[in-house]
Amino acid sequence: MFKYKELFKIKNLKGIVISIVIFLVILNLSIVSAKVTNNINLNNVGITYENGDLLNISTDSNEINNANNEYEKFTKENRKINTNYVTSKTLLNIQQDNIQQEQVLNKKTEELEKGYEITIDDIDPIYIDNLDYVNWAEDVIVRVLLPTDSLYSIYKSSGTVPTFTYKDKIYSNVSIYNKVHIEKRFVPNTKVIKSKEDFLYYILHGDEKKKKDKLTDKNSIKKIQKKYKLTDEELSLNNPGIKQNQLEYDGHEIIVNKLTPLIKYTYLMEETKEEVIPFKVEKKYVKSMAKGEYKIIENGEDGKSYVTYRNVIVQGKVQNQFKIKNHILIRPKNEKRNVGTHYVPGVGTGHWGWPSSGTKAGITNPFGGWAIAGTSFHTGTDIQSWYGAPVYAADNGVVTESGYDPYVFAGLSVGLNHNNGYTTRYCHLSRTVVNVGDTVEKGQIIGYEGSTGATTGEHLHFSIKYNGQYFNPMTLVFE
Repeated sequence: MFKYKELFKIKNLKGIVISIVIFLVILNLSIVSAKVTNNINLNNVGITYENGDLLNISTDSNEINNANNEYEKFTKENRKINTNYVTSKTLLNIQQDNIQQEQVLNKKTEELEKGYEITIDDIDPIYIDNLDYVNWAEDVIVRVLLPTDSLYSIYKSSGTVPTFTYKDKIYSNVSIYNKVHIEKRFVPNTKVIKSKEDFLYYILHGDEKKKKDKLTDKNSIKKIQKKYKLTDEELSLNNPGIKQNQLEYDGHEIIVNKLTPLIKYTYLMEETKEEVIPFKVEKKYVKSMAKGEYKIIENGEDGKSYVTYRNVIVQGKVQNQFKIKNHILIRPKNEKRNVGTHYVPGVGTGHWGWPSSGTKAGITNPFGGWAIAGTSFHTGTDIQSWYGAPVYAADNGVVTESGYDPYVFAGLSVGLNHNNGYTTRYCHLSRTVVNVGDTVEKGQIIGYEGSTGATTGEHLHFSIKYNGQYFNPMTLVFE
């Protein structure tokens, strides 16, 4: 989230570092004392346990040996026991009934040592042997990623991420929504993270194997960074203390993994943008003009405003956005126009209706595609529906053609002149229901889909001309 140079440019890094910092803070605050436990004397050996989890054992070597001897007897004799049996070498949950010997022996056993168990949601626990790792990792991350020293000072004194402005954006309410818990307890020593560097790496990458490249006189830090497309933040967090201008080429290995942190995060980000306020159209309806015609009386002008948005960021992506402030700089000037209302039969309105019962998804051959009739250019758009489906006039007009195409190719067709420069044609019909000279209105049924003429199946071939020139029907806006 915070970076001294180019933070926020990297989409996948937005908020990642915030989540890590807050996670580390929560670890510091969420250490809990052990729950109420039971102390059991098993053959005079002191064992402290809770729900099968070992919390404490005797440090007396004789008592430990006695406990381990009891374990050996138990597994050999298949004894019945009414409690959890725990020793320094074994952690076994024993049911309160007889158990077959092989079931007991197949239980996973591990050496245990004192440490801390960290759980994040339902993923496998993280084990560490020193809480100082948390403080060190937090300090590394904060120093690398907070944009200014003053913010770092505020953070160190308050223990919280302050609200701050960076590159004209305000960041606040940083938090993680994982369930995080840390507890002091005995932990399996084969899984314990035993260095601060390894703990930082695990928080940043989980179980992902480390990828490394060697620093040499021909393989500088900048070249390595460019090769693996690492941001400044990723390079610094993977390799604490590394510097861009480092000149020691001694085979030092650089970790080159991309960040894949375990933590999910959320925060608020406010930003202000300059936006255009589109002008509106004020219409005055007049009977002296034909319906569909209009005349601009006064031109409109767009306005301008500063709009502040509050974005809810979850895992680096905007989930919700709210407009919280709108400062108008220039008010828009509305356009004024006269709009005709007089209906003239047979004259197109310029507002187009879809001509087929099929949808746009049913287009089988677009304008300019292949043509079955041997021509080199497809002059219309083929729309597939079902045989006998209604075909509609795309706008008001007068019928100029209704019958079979004399050249056969188009089959049974209807042609309309919209008397405003546009003409349309509807081909391959199974039947027509209009005659030459009829006046039709937009949306009126003029025929039914078929497969007459040169076709490979039923469809509507719909073509349009303006001032005698074909153009793509799909450039029209259909209502």
